[in-house]
Amino acid sequence: MKGGDKMKKMFLISLFLIFSGIIFASECCSSKEKDIKKECNFCKIGNYIICPVMKEKFQVNEKSEKIEYKGKIYIFCCPKCKDKFEKEPEKYIKGN
Repeated sequence: MKGGDKMKKMFLISLFLIFSGIIFASECCSSKEKDIKKECNFCKIGNYIICPVMKEKFQVNEKSEKIEYKGKIYIFCCPKCKDKFEKEPEKYIKGN
């Protein structure tokens, strides 16, 4: 395998691992028990997840806004995003 092909393969594998982690993070934050305090490992303080409104990566912190919608916990990068989501949740979860 040539050096360029090897780099391309490593890049694609890295992308797959990164995006599969992000997808898994959004799926593992479901809450059947309706207990919003029960979180998966990806949603813990210090981890990076995608804001459902802005679709950008951010670091979860103690001030991160959270709500539960249809049995799934959503965490937002800021209060404005949470407010937007609460007004039109289906608009923001269509791509998930």
